Amino acid sequence: MKNILLILACSLFFYSCEDFLNLKPQGMENSDNYMNTEDNAIRVVNGMYDLLGQSEGKAPDGRWLDHHYEFFLGSMVTDDSEKGSKPSDGGGLIELLNWSINPSTTLCNAFWIHGYWGISRANYVLTNLPNSPIDDTLKNRLMGEAYFMRGYWYFYLLKHFGGVPLLEEPVQPSQYGKINRATLHETFVQIEKDLSEAIKLLPERSEYAATDMGRATKGAARGYMARVLSYQLGIDSECDKTWQSVYDQTSAIITSGEYKLVSNFATLFEEENKNTEESIFEIQCLEGTAYDAPASLGTAYYYFQANRVENKGANSGYGFNNPTENLVQAFDPTDPRLSCTVYGIGYNSGILYGTKLKYDRTQQSTNYFRFFSV
Repeated sequence: MKNILLILACSLFFYSCEDFLNLKPQGMENSDNYMNTEDNAIRVVNGMYDLLGQSEGKAPDGRWLDHHYEFFLGSMVTDDSEKGSKPSDGGGLIELLNWSINPSTTLCNAFWIHGYWGISRANYVLTNLPNSPIDDTLKNRLMGEAYFMRGYWYFYLLKHFGGVPLLEEPVQPSQYGKINRATLHETFVQIEKDLSEAIKLLPERSEYAATDMGRATKGAARGYMARVLSYQLGIDSECDKTWQSVYDQTSAIITSGEYKLVSNFATLFEEENKNTEESIFEIQCLEGTAYDAPASLGTAYYYFQANRVENKGANSGYGFNNPTENLVQAFDPTDPRLSCTVYGIGYNSGILYGTKLKYDRTQQSTNYFRFFSV
C-alpha cells in the first residue's frame, strides 16, 4: 500500500510540475503577440534595415555578426576597382578577386550569416504580422517591406553561393541541417515571388511621410526586380523570362513620375543631399562616434574606403576598393562626372574639396581613391 501511495504521489508531482512549466505567459509580450501594436510592428520592421549598415555586431563572447560586404562583390570583382589597403589586410578578398574562394574562406561565413540573419528577421515579420490587429494599410506596407528585404537578402546570397536553402518561415530546431539546397532557378523564382509581393504592397516614394524616407518603395522593388531579371537572363539556363520583363519594370519606374536625374551629378555624393529624386533605394544611417556595433549608430563604409595613412588612427581609413585606370579610361576626359567619381595621385593630385588629403601610396593598390563624402 505504501508503495502504491508513493507511486501515486510521484506521478502527481511530475504531472503538476509539467503542467506548471507549460503555462502560457499571462499579461505580457512574447514572440507570438509582440507585433500586436503598431509601435512594436514598426520596431521589428526597422530592425530589418539595420543589417544593411557596414558594421559588425559584437557580444560579450565575441563577434556574432560580421560586416555587410555588399560592395566587395559589386565592385572589386569587376574591372572598376582593386582590393586596396595593404596586402595582409582582408586576405580573403584576394581569393574573391581571383575567383578561388572556397568554404574555408572566412568571408563565406560573413556572407552566409548576414544573408540568413536578414531572412530570419523578414520571416519573423511575415509569419507574425498577418494575425496582428493593427491597421490594414500600415500592415500591408510593413508586409511589403518584409517581402522586399527577404528578396534582397536571397539575391545577396544567390550572388555569392548560387542556389541556397529557401526558408519562408522561422526555422525550428528540429529542422537544423535538414533543409535541402534549392537550385539556382528555384532561388531566382523565390526572389521574384518576394519582389512581386513587395511591388503589390509597397507605396510609391511620394506616399511616404518625410519621417519614413528611405524605406523600401514600389520603385525600389521594381528596380531590384529589374536587376534580378537581368542576372537571371545571363546565368539561369531554365529562365523563361525575356528582356521585355526587364523593360517593363524599368519603364514603370520612369513613367511613375517619382524619380528624375539630379541637375548636378556631384550632389549625389554630398552629405547634405540625402535621398535625392534620383535615389531609388538608399541606406539610412544616424551619425555616431563609436566605431562598431552595438554602440555605433552609423556605418563603417567610409572607414573601409577612405585613404589609408598608416598609424593615423581615426584620421585614416582602411584604403579598400581603389578605383582602377580602367574605370578612369571609361570616362571622356572632359566628362565633369569624372572629378566627382575619383581623385588621387593620378587625378587632381589627391585634392578633394580644395584640400590635399593625406595618403600613403604603399597602402593603396592603385593611384586613385574613391570619391566619398567627408
